Amino acid sequence: MKKFLLILTVILSFVFYNCNPKQRTETLCCLADTIPMQCNEYNFFLFALKNAVINDSLQLNVFFDTGLPGKWIVVSDSLQSELNRDSIFLQIGKTKMLMEGVDFVESNRSNVFNVIGKNTIIAGWRFFENKIIELSFDNQYVLVHEKLPDITEYSKTKIDSSNYLFVTIEVVLQGKTIKDKAIIDTGAGSYASFSSEVIKKYDIDITDAYHGETMKANGLSRRYSLFVDTIKIGDLYVAKQRMRVGFEQGKRHKGVSLLGVRTLENFSVVLDLIDYNMYLKPLIQQE
Repeated sequence: MKKFLLILTVILSFVFYNCNPKQRTETLCCLADTIPMQCNEYNFFLFALKNAVINDSLQLNVFFDTGLPGKWIVVSDSLQSELNRDSIFLQIGKTKMLMEGVDFVESNRSNVFNVIGKNTIIAGWRFFENKIIELSFDNQYVLVHEKLPDITEYSKTKIDSSNYLFVTIEVVLQGKTIKDKAIIDTGAGSYASFSSEVIKKYDIDITDAYHGETMKANGLSRRYSLFVDTIKIGDLYVAKQRMRVGFEQGKRHKGVSLLGVRTLENFSVVLDLIDYNMYLKPLIQQE
């Protein structure tokens, strides 16, 4: 009888252990390709050094920029002598891809690599095309899934994909609701930014706007920003004091809106790059 009770206890312990939600989550992380990332002082998220390898030998950091289209990488010209433009195999975690080419950025034309590091490359969203990636900004890692994980508690938003990943966002500014398609852009360290056309369309007062410059891979661009009340994606929103959105200046930025990291980091983010949906779950429960 004692032997039977001992066996029963072991079986029940095994069942309860495997029904533990925390354990299932940890198991999921182990089964998926886990790529650590780190946030620098400028709020840019970089993949860790040990998970990025070029041509099976050169180890670099990767700045994952979902706002970058195509299957090429952006690199500081300081690495030009070490890379063959026509034969670049990039591996991040378990994923490996032959890149279409390299865009070398001159140091005197842009200071972006002075911020993210000259031993860092910029890779776009197509590196994970036909994959499902889960961005955990609070735990600072990326999970690469072959199939959709449990998204029961997530809100679903359709991604309009072409060269870029677009979702519709709404911003409440000066009591007016601005609605526009925006590129999901982990390369943008802001909450969101819009074309200056929005100012005229919605008759926005820019008297108290902050004027400055923002850094991009190809240099500095002029912009100004204004305080907003909320930013909404699907049926979820971010509402914070002193939250700003930027407005690009110049014809080159006509019609381009961006959804940046400062907004995305409020959620657990799953990007389904197979069926093109974005799933969001607030890190802090919304009322």
